[in-house]
Order: sequence, then C-alpha cells, then structure tokens
Amino acid sequence: MGKRLESDLGYSIKRTCLAKLQRRLQIPSTRRRLPKEMVRDLVEDKIVALQDSSKGAETIRKSLAEEGIKIPRSDVRNCAREVDPLGHARRKRARRAPYTPSNSATPPPAN
Repeated sequence: MGKRLESDLGYSIKRTCLAKLQRRLQIPSTRRRLPKEMVRDLVEDKIVALQDSSKGAETIRKSLAEEGIKIPRSDVRNCAREVDPLGHARRKRARRAPYTPSNSATPPPAN
C-alpha cells in the first residue's frame, strides 16, 4: 500500500503510521474476522432478504461482499447451517460426472 501511494501520488508512509490511521479512522482490516454474533445476524438477515432457503453459502457471501462486508465462506456456511438447518439439508452439492475420454472419430494431433 505504501509503495503504491508513493508511486501514484508521491506520498510516503510507513506501515506503523498507516496502521495508526486505520485504527483511528476505524477502517477494518481484511484479516480480522467479524465477531460470530455479528456474522450470524448478517447471514440471518440475508437469508430472510433473499426469501429462498435454496441459496447457498456462496450466494450469501457474494451478496454480503457486494455491500462491502467481507466474510469467509466457511463462516457463512457454518452460520447458515445454524440459522436454517432445513435449508442446508435440502440443498445438495453439485456432483460432477467423472471424466470419460471421447470415442469420437477425431484424429490425434499430428506431431
């Protein structure tokens, strides 16, 4: 971040000063996770807003990320399982068909 500020704007800042500014301005770190209670409330609100329990953790996570709330998918999945256990049981993981080579008459690549 500091190098980008220096190259783009000619402004030099050290990591410690940047960290102090982030704390003072209450800018959350992307590495710090939100408290579990807050994640649970956000996921519950999003499940109600989507009005469809067929939506999985990734859809909920993307919807929250569009609002600027970044939560790991594992946290969203665990909270969604707690909030709506029937919806979680109803959804099935997508299973991919095993790969089988084609029996078509295409010739092999020429060397």
